[in-house]
Amino acid sequence: MPSRSGSSSRVDLTRLCALFLAVAEERHFGAAADRLGTTQPTVSQGLQRLEGHLGVRLLDRTRDGAVVTSAGRHLLPLARTLVRDAAHFEAAAGELASRGLTFAVGASATTPAQLTAAAVTSMRSQVESVTVARGQGPELVSRVENGELDVAVLEDPSPAGDLVRGVMHRLPRRLAVPEGMISDPRARIPRQELRQLDLAVTPRATGPAAWDLLIDLLKEAGIDPRPVEAPSSADVLTQVAGGSAFAVVDAFSPTIDGVQLLDLPGRFDHRFRALVHPDRQRTPDGHDIRSLVDRGLARVCRTVTGGPTP
Repeated sequence: MPSRSGSSSRVDLTRLCALFLAVAEERHFGAAADRLGTTQPTVSQGLQRLEGHLGVRLLDRTRDGAVVTSAGRHLLPLARTLVRDAAHFEAAAGELASRGLTFAVGASATTPAQLTAAAVTSMRSQVESVTVARGQGPELVSRVENGELDVAVLEDPSPAGDLVRGVMHRLPRRLAVPEGMISDPRARIPRQELRQLDLAVTPRATGPAAWDLLIDLLKEAGIDPRPVEAPSSADVLTQVAGGSAFAVVDAFSPTIDGVQLLDLPGRFDHRFRALVHPDRQRTPDGHDIRSLVDRGLARVCRTVTGGPTP
């Protein structure tokens, strides 16, 4: 039996298997050659080399064309897998080559800009450039799943499918109320005053699971909120300043005229995670994407909470 150790045989194996597939499916050497854009002698000689390399007959040559042998039928699915995986490999390599070391980071509209910037800065330490995409949580999850994004930073909880979750990061949130409305500022949750107001909140579609969790937390605190959706976090504060609503805002929300900010208990903390695809967890040079982003997020959160920075 011929030796199988030659490096040239390994390199040629995928092409020879593609010839075998074409003949097996077309059942004719001439038709296979037309399909592959080559000549019939090239196909015939390639099949002979493949059979010699493997030590088994794959096809029986007949007057009418070609018939797959018993051994050929056994090996055909494996050949098909080899050719398909080689095509996927080449496509993935081509995508990386066309992009260079450019990575795409996704962040929901409710992810503070400081966290998004931390994720981008962490990736910039290892790649040439980073692009940022904003969107709704479910949309960003889909874009990580189909490869459009390399990582997404989203509110937790957020359905993640088969994506790999990073560490959960927590930021304190504050209660935003119309200035001068709270009679006792020492009250952690001024229930009586809040029951008179609507709840200004960003759209539920941005992150349904996290949105629902906030509503549940307010109900557990004795408040039955009346949500009024605002297009953005800035619009949320504008509604509060107008005197008709209260809001639960992140730690980076600015102090503006007409709005008083109060601390909230830890159970209201804003939670975030990085999500990456299980098959694309590393940069081309081997760095773990999730760890890079997690370190950046942790640095921001510890700065806000007063803990030591990594």
